Amino acid sequence: MNESLLDHPKLEEKITEFKDTLLQSIEEVNSISDNEKHLEMMSLKSVHLVGEINEIGELTNERFINSEKPSATEYHITYEWIGRAKEYMVLWRDVIFQQYKASVFLYEDEISTASYQKLREESESVLKETIGGIGLFDADGNEVLAKKIKKWQYQNNPWEVYKKQLATISSQCLELSKESENTILVSQILKEIKDEINTLFSEFDNIWKNLDNELNEIIATAKDAKEVISKIESIAYGEARFKTGQIFNDNIGEIIDKLSIKTLFPIELSDGLLLQKEIYIRRNTSNWLESEILPRIYEMYDTHQRIGNKFSLAKSNIKNKYNFEKQEGQTVDKDVILQLLRNYQDVLSKEEEEASIKIKDVVATTNKELKASNMYNPIFLPVSISSTLSNYKRYQLQGWESFIKWLEDKKSRLRKVQKNARKEELLSLSEKVVRVVRYRTPAPELRQYTNMFLTKGYIGDSFSVGREDEMNRVAVLIENWKKGFRGTLLISGTRYSGKTFFGFAIRNTFFHHNTIELSPNKTIRFAGRTMEVGYDLKEVLAFILKYGQQKPLMIWVDDLELWENDKISLAENAKQLLQVMDTYSSKLFFMVSMGNGLKTQMNKFYEMDKVFQCMLNMDEMPLVDTDQAIITRHYATHYLMTDSEGEELGLSQLKKVIKDIHYSSKGNIGVMLMKWACLVKESGHEQVCIKTDFEYQLPHFISTETAMLLRTIILHKKINEYMLVKKFGPSFKRVFKPILNRLFGLGLLLRHMDGTMEVNPFLANDIAHAVYEKLNLSYKQGTALKKRI
Repeated sequence: MNESLLDHPKLEEKITEFKDTLLQSIEEVNSISDNEKHLEMMSLKSVHLVGEINEIGELTNERFINSEKPSATEYHITYEWIGRAKEYMVLWRDVIFQQYKASVFLYEDEISTASYQKLREESESVLKETIGGIGLFDADGNEVLAKKIKKWQYQNNPWEVYKKQLATISSQCLELSKESENTILVSQILKEIKDEINTLFSEFDNIWKNLDNELNEIIATAKDAKEVISKIESIAYGEARFKTGQIFNDNIGEIIDKLSIKTLFPIELSDGLLLQKEIYIRRNTSNWLESEILPRIYEMYDTHQRIGNKFSLAKSNIKNKYNFEKQEGQTVDKDVILQLLRNYQDVLSKEEEEASIKIKDVVATTNKELKASNMYNPIFLPVSISSTLSNYKRYQLQGWESFIKWLEDKKSRLRKVQKNARKEELLSLSEKVVRVVRYRTPAPELRQYTNMFLTKGYIGDSFSVGREDEMNRVAVLIENWKKGFRGTLLISGTRYSGKTFFGFAIRNTFFHHNTIELSPNKTIRFAGRTMEVGYDLKEVLAFILKYGQQKPLMIWVDDLELWENDKISLAENAKQLLQVMDTYSSKLFFMVSMGNGLKTQMNKFYEMDKVFQCMLNMDEMPLVDTDQAIITRHYATHYLMTDSEGEELGLSQLKKVIKDIHYSSKGNIGVMLMKWACLVKESGHEQVCIKTDFEYQLPHFISTETAMLLRTIILHKKINEYMLVKKFGPSFKRVFKPILNRLFGLGLLLRHMDGTMEVNPFLANDIAHAVYEKLNLSYKQGTALKKRI
C-alpha cells in the first residue's frame, strides 16, 4: 500500500494495537484450563474488544463527518475495516456458542474430554488465523482503493448500524456465558428428577428380589415343614414408599419447582445469526413426566400389589395344606410344602422378569430424555399422542344431542350461504381481489408465531425434512464428479418450492467450506482475494476460474433470473454460464437454480438435459413430509393450537388441516408455510386457532395485456420500471403503465426500497398459475407449451 494513503498514523497505530490485543486475548483465554471460567473470560473479553472497535469507529467517524474531503484511511475504516472487525466478533461469538454447546454435552457425558479439548484447540487456531484478515487496506492498490472510494461516496455512512450490531454481539456473548450456567443448572435438576425416578423403580425391583432371596433361603435351609411355615410367616412383604399420585406432589414436585418457567435458549447459528427459541422448561418437564412416567409408575404399583396378593394366597395355601395334613394325623412331607413354594416362585419369577424389562425401559427412557442437551432438539421432552387419548370422552356429545347440534349447524350454515351469495353479487372485481389479499396477510400481532413459518432460507438441520430421494441422487452425482465425470446440477421449481433451502442442504452436506455462492451485488471472498460482484457472470466466473481451481469447489448460482440489468441481458449471462459449465464441470461442481418459467424458456434454445448432468424439480413435496415440516415448526413456537371452543387440537386434527392446505397449495412447501401463517389467528395468550372464514380464491381478473406484464415480472422475480420500458418499448407508457398502477393499488404487486417490484409473495403462485393459463403455458414442472383444455 502506498504510504501517501496512510495519512492518519494514529488510526493505523490503533488498528495494529487492536490486532495485538486480539492475539493477547486469545492467548489469555486459552491459558485457562477450567471450562466454565474459560467461557466466562471469552465473554468478558468480547466486551473489551468491542470497546476498542467502538473507539476506532468513533474516532474515525468524528473525523469523517467533520472533514470536507475525508481521507482514504477514513473511507476505508468506515466502509470496510469496521465491517471486517464486526465479522471477526461474530466469529468470536460463534466460537463461544460452539464451546458452550459442547460443554453441555461434555457435562452430560455425550462427548469425551478429549473431543472438547480438540474443539478448544481448533477454535484457538481459527481465531488466530483470521486475525490477518482485519489489517488496514490489506492488498488493495491505489487504483482499487480509488474505485472503492468512488463507490462509497454514494453510500450512506454505515457506522451507526455497525455500532448497534457490535453492541448486540457483545450482549449475546455475555448472555451465552450466563446461559451456560443456567443450562448446567437445568442439567443438574433433571438429573435429580432422573435419580428420584430410578430410585423409585429400583425399590420395586429390590423388594421382589429380596422376597425371592428369602424364599430361596427357606428352600435351602428349612429342616422340616414346620420350619418352612414358620419362616414364611416371618416374611414381611416390603412396601414401596410410593403412594398413588403423590410422587409429583412430593419429592419430584419439589424438584420441578426449581426449574425456571421458561427460558430463551440459543439453539444454533445460521448465516451470522444466533437463533434462539423459547422453552417452557417446567411445563414441558411436568407434562412429560405425567404423560410418559406416571402411567408406568401406576403399572409398577399394580404389579407390586399383584405379587403381594399372590404371595398372601400362596402362604394361605401352604398353611392350609400343612394344617389339613396335621389334622388328619398324617406326617407333613417337607418336599410337598416346598413344591408349593416353588410353584409360587415360578409365578414370581415370571412377574419379576416382565417388570424388569419395563424398569430397564423406563431407566433408558429417563436417561435419554431427561437431559439439558435435548433442548437443542426441535421439541424438548415431546409428549406422545397416545397420552391424550384418555381425554377423548370429554370432547364427545351424547348421540342424540350430537345429532340435534349437527342439524341446527347445517340449517345455520345454509342460511349463511344464501345471505353471502346475495352479498357476493354486489361486489366488484376489485373488491373481491382486495378481499383475497387481506385474507392472505398474516396477523401482525402473531409475528412471533408466524415468523417461524415465514423465515426464508436455511434455518438449521432440525427444520429440514423430506427430499431424501433427491439428496440420494445428488450424492451419486457428486461421487461420479469426484471420479472425473461432469458435475452440473439444475434445481427448478415454482416460486417458494424450496429450491434455495435444498441448495443450502446440499452445501452443508457435501461442500460446507468449499462453496462460492453467486448473487448480483454481493461480495465474494476466497483464496485470500475479494471481488465485488455486479451483474456480469462472465467477469465473476473468470475471477473464480483464475483463482479457484486448486481445490474442489461448488459454484452455486441461485435464482438465475436475477442476473440481468440495463447493461447485460439474462440471455448473455445464461449463455456464458453454460459455456463455462461445459468446459470446467469436471473440475468445478456447478449448481444452478431457476424457476419453471425460465427453464421452459431456456428449453427452447438449449437442450437442458444435455447441459445438466442432473435436473431436479422441487414443485411438490409429499404430504407426509409437509406434515412433519409444519408440525415441527408449530411445536417449536410453543403456542397451543385450539379449536373455536378453546380446546387443544390433537395431532390427527392438525394433520387434517395440513392435508387441506397441501391440496390447495398443490404440494408447494413454501406456499403451505405461508398459507398456514395466514390461516392462524390469536385465540388466547400464546394460543392460536385456524380461521373458520371461507377462503376466497382470486377471481378471473387477468386480461391478455395484464398476463404479459405479470409474466415478465414473474420471470425476473424482481424488476424495475426502466427494464420494463426497455422490454415493452413505447407501448409501456400507453398500455402497461396504467395496468401496473392498478396492480399496485390492489396489493398484487409490491415495491421494494431499491425501486424494484415483485408479485405479492402470498399470492405469487396463484397469480402465476392464472397468468400461464391465460397464455396457454404450463407453470409446473417446467414443461414446454401445453394447450389449455
